[in-house]
Amino acid sequence: MSNYIQLREGLAIYKQKHSKNYYVYMRQKDDAGEFFEYRKSTRTSDLDKAREEAYGYFFSYTKRLTPEIFESNSKSKVINICNNLLKILDKKTKNSNQRSPQSAAYATCIRNEIIPNLPKGLVIKNFDRKLIKSILNLAGSTTKRRNLTSSLRKIFEFAEEEKMIKSYQIPEISTDEKVKQAEPRRSFSDSDFLKISDALPFFSQSKGLKSSTVIYRNLLMYKFHFLYHIGCRPGREIDNLTYGCVLKRDGEYRLLFNGTKTDSESKKSRVVHLTHDALMCIVRVHEYFNPDIYSHLYGTNQKGSLILDYASQNIDFIDVFLSSKNDSKYIFRVWNKQSETLDWTKYFKQLMQKLGLDYTLYSCRHTFITERLKEGKSIEDVALYCGTSIAMIEKYYSDIESEMISSKINSDRVSIPKPDKRPVLTLDDD
Repeated sequence: MSNYIQLREGLAIYKQKHSKNYYVYMRQKDDAGEFFEYRKSTRTSDLDKAREEAYGYFFSYTKRLTPEIFESNSKSKVINICNNLLKILDKKTKNSNQRSPQSAAYATCIRNEIIPNLPKGLVIKNFDRKLIKSILNLAGSTTKRRNLTSSLRKIFEFAEEEKMIKSYQIPEISTDEKVKQAEPRRSFSDSDFLKISDALPFFSQSKGLKSSTVIYRNLLMYKFHFLYHIGCRPGREIDNLTYGCVLKRDGEYRLLFNGTKTDSESKKSRVVHLTHDALMCIVRVHEYFNPDIYSHLYGTNQKGSLILDYASQNIDFIDVFLSSKNDSKYIFRVWNKQSETLDWTKYFKQLMQKLGLDYTLYSCRHTFITERLKEGKSIEDVALYCGTSIAMIEKYYSDIESEMISSKINSDRVSIPKPDKRPVLTLDDD
């Protein structure tokens, strides 16, 4: 350090070796009474201008005019605190033996609700109650709000441990606010489901369609019925299914979902029972792209003067499928364009507009969950099968549960005839 000029106690300017510009050096006490050091280039070689800038920083800090400029450019930024905390939480999740560890729920809150709503460059000392409240108000359930509250506290606790803030600087985070009731997920009515099912075979037969559009619309038909029978998510979960995900164990068929949606970066898998109807949807897709393999299963029989077309039993189609499937091929993608996922939302929206209905492909999943709950399946089993949380089921399908409880309460009731006259009450003994 050379050309060191003391301006007042705790304030100086200086030039480094081989540097043309002056630097500010300031050493003052912070709110906790501990010494705080600050260095910054003035970006000027003019002595008078360097003095002015140094005094500007001094008064800005001592009068608390713009305290944020004295924060570390990296360490105390909330985004960096969050990222460091996520590394710890993800490690805990990875090493946990639990199916859904709490650390995963906290990580999800930080990634999905907290980080996207942080102002650019926000430092931990400026993470105030107003911003905290706006983030907490994103919660759609009591469970979510509780997890968000704990996640925010962990951010401040981490900052305190790293000596970025003092304990008294941690704002109070209230958990008393009521959470707005979430809207129930919309499932198909019986009549609308039949209307859609009847329209799908003709959707690919409209005049003037490109050959590729015909293929996409036919795939949509198979996908729609598959989603209805299996209840999985209509996005990546189904797009990433390969024929190798279809398994046969102990005489029954299973479906493996690889890397399904979870609360952490480390994707988990789940295996579910594959119903006959869902399996046949997959077989029909395979047949659609490989008709020659199945051609021998079709034929004609002559009965008297009549020639009747026939097709073999489904079990024969399944046998051909299992013996000829290419496990590396994606099921719901065009056979010769395996790297491309289709815009299912676009094609289903076209069908809805044509029918004058307002559903999404997610309605297949909502319908599946709704019907299983109405059948009396437990929330825990439905959540496990569908790869979701119990909290999510309780949040969006509470109306189904209350309907079931009401039905049980009113079942097997005995009607008691109303007496013609009011009974006379007496305290006298017989």
